Parts: sequence; C-alpha cells; structure tokens
Amino acid sequence: MPNIYDVARRARVSLATVSAVLNDSAFVSPDLKTRVQTAIAALGYQPNLLARGLAKQRSQTLGMIVPDIANPFFPEVVRGAEDTAHAAGYTLLIASSDNDTKKEELYLRLFLAKRVDGVILTKAPGRMPPSLRRAFADARVPIVLLARAVSGFATDLVEMDDRGAAYEGVLHLHRLGYRRIGFIGGLRGASTSRRRLDGYRAALRAAKRRFDPALVVRRGVHRQLPDDRRLHGSAAPVPHALPGRCGRGDLRRSPVARRVFATADDDRSAEARAWRRRRAAGGRADRQTKRPPAHRPAQERAPCA
Repeated sequence: MPNIYDVARRARVSLATVSAVLNDSAFVSPDLKTRVQTAIAALGYQPNLLARGLAKQRSQTLGMIVPDIANPFFPEVVRGAEDTAHAAGYTLLIASSDNDTKKEELYLRLFLAKRVDGVILTKAPGRMPPSLRRAFADARVPIVLLARAVSGFATDLVEMDDRGAAYEGVLHLHRLGYRRIGFIGGLRGASTSRRRLDGYRAALRAAKRRFDPALVVRRGVHRQLPDDRRLHGSAAPVPHALPGRCGRGDLRRSPVARRVFATADDDRSAEARAWRRRRAAGGRADRQTKRPPAHRPAQERAPCA
C-alpha cells in the first residue's frame, strides 16, 4: 500500500508539501499541487484519516445516540442530521441506547475514544455520571441534547413543544365531542413524558373535565418478549401477547376510554392496539353515539357521554 513518502518521491516534492496539499493547511503553487494530486491518483494513495485527524485535532465525525432507531420518530430525524453533517463535511456515527444508561455510557465513551467533534444525544432517563461529563469537558467535545432535557446539565438543547402539542391534541378530541380521553405516555423519568402529561392535564382542566388516573398508561423501560403475557413490573396477566414496550398502568384494566391520546410512537402496536381490541370486544363503549363525519362543524357533532 503506497504511503505519503511514495507520493512525495513520485511528485518530486517534500513531505511538507504533500501534507499541505492533503490538509489544505498552507499555500502551495498550482504547479506543485497538480504534481502531488497526479501522484496521488497514479499510486491510488488513501490518506490515513486517523493520523490526519490527530494532526488537525479534528476528526470530521459526529456521534449521535437515539433511544431506538426503529422508533418511527427517529429515522427522519437521523436522516436530517446526517444530511446536514454531510453538507458541512462531516460523517455521522449512529447508535441506539435502548434507553439503557449503561449502554448509553458505553457509546459515549466510545465516541470520545474515536475523537468525534461533537455528539447529538437523546438522553436515556437518568443522570449522566459526573466522571463522564468531566471527560467530555476535558476533551472539549460538545454535547447537544435532542428532545429530552437533563436536570443539572447545562448545554444546548433542541426540543419540541411537548406540553403545547399534547394540550392542543387533547382539546381537539374534546372539540370533536369525545369526553373520556385516555393518555398513553412515554418513559417514566423522561422530560418529554412529564411535559406531555402536563399538557394532557392542562387540556382537561381547560375543558372542565376531571382527571382520571385510570385512563393514563405509563411506559416501563424494558422490552417485552413476544411470548411474555405479563406487564413489566406487574403480576396482572395480559389478555394478548403484545411485543413492544408496556407500562405499569394498563388501559385494558380500566374503563375503556372513548379516544386515546398516544404520545409514544412505538406504543401504537401495544397499548393502543390492546385498547382497540377491548373496544371491539364490547368493553363499556358507547354504542349509540357514533363519530360524526369529519366535514360537519364541531358544534354540530354529537358528543359522547
């Protein structure tokens, strides 16, 4: 495999000139630059990116950790980050933490070892170890938080209006005439879950509806196996085997909500599907009141009891 010495010998220039051309770190005359580039092409020379990064103190790579790349929310977000990084001359290293703080720490330390120039992080619920925060500060590698805030961790944050979105979503269902509105929340301990539940409760207050804890489902952390017929953290049997993530509360054991406001995308195949099953099976549903056509004005829609 050809090296930088071979390039310098073939182009009849010094190692410093080859380095300047490769790193664009100093002025090189057009004639010498052409000779170096011709030598590189003829030899098929590939620069050592690790050594190049050490010399420039930049690796032109970014790390990104999301809870689950299979979650329908994240592929588009990751693609947007990758496109933006590529346009700026960076490559993106991607990892899924599965909302496991130990796995997350493993990837964060791996990114430090690979000398990434920055990290985009959707934090798993829980604190970041002080030693890890010091390691990033000492290495001067910035972390930008995505979606979830971390208590006591002052850094840049890109977040959505979770509270406002939940508030508007629940009020929209109320304006359509629905009164028993269930809530499928996200992970316990995540800032997004707290803000969305706050929005849900605020919307109920604005609509002068009583908050019913039986209509709220909170997710746990661990993934269920397809043949596991029990909720994580609960001894109560579950009527159907439901792969995915489930909470300790369960809409299947509560009076059936007329409509469910789901805040966690990957719960649609678990709790929300179970809720639909029970309604189809006849669990305390209002069978006389039907949802009116969408084109009718809101004030003309028949409300549910």
